[in-house]
Amino acid sequence: MNNINECYEILGLKQNASEQEVKQAYRNLAKIWHPDRIIDDPEKKKEAEEKIKELNQAYKLLKSYHSGELVDTFLTGVYSVSRSKPEAFYNEGVANANAEKYQEAIECFNNAIRLNPNYIEAYKYRGLVCEKLGYNNRATSDFRKALELELDRKQKKTEPPEVKKPTSSSATAKEAKERSQPETPPTPASASSKPLWKCVFTFAKHLNSVSSVAISQDCRTIASGSFDGTVKLWRLNNGEIIRTLSGHSDRVLCIAFTRNGINLASGSADKTIKLWQTTTGKEIRTLGSLFSGHSDKVSAVTFSPDGQILASGSADKTIKLWQTSTGKEISSFSGHTGQITTIAMSLDGKTFASGGLEKPVRIRQIDNGKIIRSIPVLSGYVLSATFSPDGEILAIATAEEIKLLQTATGKEICTLKGHSGRVYSVVISPDGKTLISGSDDKTIKLWELSSGKEICTLTGHSGAVYSVAISRDGKTIVSGSNDKTIKVWRCN
Repeated sequence: MNNINECYEILGLKQNASEQEVKQAYRNLAKIWHPDRIIDDPEKKKEAEEKIKELNQAYKLLKSYHSGELVDTFLTGVYSVSRSKPEAFYNEGVANANAEKYQEAIECFNNAIRLNPNYIEAYKYRGLVCEKLGYNNRATSDFRKALELELDRKQKKTEPPEVKKPTSSSATAKEAKERSQPETPPTPASASSKPLWKCVFTFAKHLNSVSSVAISQDCRTIASGSFDGTVKLWRLNNGEIIRTLSGHSDRVLCIAFTRNGINLASGSADKTIKLWQTTTGKEIRTLGSLFSGHSDKVSAVTFSPDGQILASGSADKTIKLWQTSTGKEISSFSGHTGQITTIAMSLDGKTFASGGLEKPVRIRQIDNGKIIRSIPVLSGYVLSATFSPDGEILAIATAEEIKLLQTATGKEICTLKGHSGRVYSVVISPDGKTLISGSDDKTIKLWELSSGKEICTLTGHSGAVYSVAISRDGKTIVSGSNDKTIKVWRCN
């Protein structure tokens, strides 16, 4: 195979067929010749393996040709490939992801990583795309690799000059003992005047990752949603399971209490939302079905302050408002370019903010859905958003940073930096003084909202912290993690 025309011939196409025709022809032939389709005929299986290699090579070369990376010399019939820089593949991958060409994006990130095995951003973006496609194991692996590379990079930057090692055996033993002790995060100088937080309970009854946690307004009940498909209700004071709510046929991705704590909503990868009565554990109704509601996984739910309206966001790129008393869909907002991952409701119930795998954060009026403000986000995605109690500040989790924005203008107030992994969840304390964040780096951080300074770091989870919540009295924090546990933190 030394000619572009030969590649077209292998795929059964005419010369200069379009990129879409090439893609479709390859998919059709790959289905026919995939070796896994052949079980009982070794010779036929071997033939299929050779054929699929030929098809893969032809498709790869034609893709490069259409993208302009491959130059065909028609006079000689020989092609040459210019060796691209990893940045070129990365940028093309980002462009493909933004255009929702996810498989093409993954291939571009693969090429970038082949050329630069330490390309942190390529691992992160590939993980994000894999997560979008539901390839959760691959996504977790990429996020973990990116975190390892970042920690390694930071360690090299901060590594002290080499010092002469002690020669005495006692000194060597002492040094080894010190190195074997777990590292204790430094306490900020201002922390002496701040409350000290410690983990008082760890609940480990879920069979898979804990995706979302919430605390009832009366500070008596914790709710947790899990990838095991269940929602559990716990007594906050002792960790006793009150009941397990079962009914979803896939992962539970988000939950929310009504303000009075009587009802709970859960959104799932099964594309539905369920409303539950917390006092009995009875399912009130299901929002959405095969012919209505969201057409993809539900990744965000939140109630209006009076509990009469439920807002939901989905991977189908829409936001829907529901009347909770009837289960009727009130309105649906489309036009988004990516999955909606977070919805935050203002305390007055007049506006809500939404963010997701798209560039802008949008603030809308709840009564008519009109966009009040659209705020661009450079990272291209927002995983969590929350309003301050007075509604003047909107905090958003973007990449490894948290940004504080003026709600009235959209202007950035400051950026909170300190996490070494993606920030999955942010919440602001009821008194409006503290922001709490949970991250892929397995930590929870508390920040002073007025200054943006880090107050302290809570460690203990062995996996990414997917969700954090704070009680109405501000004295209890609850966190849910990829390590399948829920932790309860209290201040002295």
